[in-house]
Amino acid sequence: NNITPMCSTCYAINKEACALLNSNDEVRSNINSVFKQAGLDDLIYEQNSLDEVDNFYHVVELFLSKAKQIGKLKLNTIDFSGVRVAAHPACHYYKIQYDDMIGDPNHPLLIDTVAKSCGADVVEWYEDKTLTCGAGFSQLHVNRDLSLKVTHAKLESLKNAGVNLLLHMCPNCQIQYDRYQPVIEKEYGTKYDLVHMNIAQFVALALGADPVKVCGFQTHSVPLDEFLSRIGVSV
Repeated sequence: NNITPMCSTCYAINKEACALLNSNDEVRSNINSVFKQAGLDDLIYEQNSLDEVDNFYHVVELFLSKAKQIGKLKLNTIDFSGVRVAAHPACHYYKIQYDDMIGDPNHPLLIDTVAKSCGADVVEWYEDKTLTCGAGFSQLHVNRDLSLKVTHAKLESLKNAGVNLLLHMCPNCQIQYDRYQPVIEKEYGTKYDLVHMNIAQFVALALGADPVKVCGFQTHSVPLDEFLSRIGVSV
C-alpha cells in the first residue's frame, strides 16, 4: 500500500490528506458519501487504512535507500568527471513535512547523496540553494516578473558556482527552470551553461537507460545533446 510520488507537491498533499482523513470523522464521512453517490464504493476510505508517515515516501527517499546498490550497478561508460552537479531542493518536501523529511532543511543533501552514488561531482552548497524556484503555483501567471526574477537570481548563483547540471525532485520546479531559462537568457541578456534533469532521469541515465526512449531528454526546452556528448552518451 506504499505510495511513492515523483512530485514533491503530490507527496505533501497526499500526506496531509491522509492525516486529515484519519483524524477528521466528518471530512471522511462527507468524502465517502460522495463516492457512494457516484457508485465508487471501491474508493471508500476506512480510517487508518493508510498511515501518513509509514505509507508515503518521495521517490528520492527510495533512491537513497538503494544508493549503495546504485553505485555498484552504475555503468562505467558514463564519465561525470569535470561536470559540476548541484541539487534544487523542493520547497514542498523540505518546508511542509518537517517531521518526516530526511536531512536538514537548512542544508539539504538528499539529492546530493543520491547523485554522488552515481559518481557525480556534487556542489553541496551554493548561494541561494534553499531559495524557491519562483513558480509558486500561480505566481508565474499572476506575478510573472517577480517569479522570473527569483528564478534568475538562483540561475545566477548556479552560474557563479560553475554548475553544469541542476537536479530536481519536483516536476514543477524543473519546468520553471528548463522552460523559462531560455526566456530569462533573452530578457536579461545572459547565457547559462546549465541543463536540467529530474533525479529519476539522472539515476536512470547513470544505470544505462536510453536517453530518448527512457529518459525523454528530447522533450526538454534546454537541449541536452552537448551535455550528453560531454559525458560519453550518444543520442
